[in-house]
This record gives sequence, structure tokens and C-alpha cells, in this order.
Amino acid sequence: MAGSPAEPWALGLGFRPVRSIVIQVLAVADADRTSWEAAPAPGYRLERWRDTAPERLVDSYATARGAIHDAPLEDSEFGNRRFQTSTGRGTPT
Repeated sequence: MAGSPAEPWALGLGFRPVRSIVIQVLAVADADRTSWEAAPAPGYRLERWRDTAPERLVDSYATARGAIHDAPLEDSEFGNRRFQTSTGRGTPT
């Protein structure tokens, strides 16, 4: 919101910033593909599939996806959604 046209509007209504988010984008088409040849770190492996994730990976994905919600929310009333495989293969609930 900072620096956008929404900022003066929100401030004028009495809102105030309580959380900042940085969005990062990797333009895959522009990436240096030679750097993709790196071996995975010890203890890790690369997986590749098409369509839905293999069942053997779904639980660990849901755990990892839920773990990224550790950013401080300060005094925001925002709440993170939990990921659970029991509600549809890692769908946010």
C-alpha cells in the first residue's frame, strides 16, 4: 500500500499500516538455466511430477506450507489459514 494510490485513501479513513509484505517474482523464462544444474544440499532431494503431487509428499508439503506462517503479525487482526491434508490434499482451511 505504501506509495500506492490506496495509501492516502486508507489513511484518510483512519487505517494505519500494521504489516508490510514484499512480493518476489522469478521470471522463469529470463532465468539463467545453467544455475539449475546445482546438486541438492545434503539430506535433500529433488522431486518432479505433473498434475497433483504424489500422495507420499502431501503431508510433508502441508507441514512445510503451514510452517511459513511465522512472520510477526504485530497488532494486526490478520489470521493465517492452516494447511491440512485431511481437508483436501493441503488445501488452505
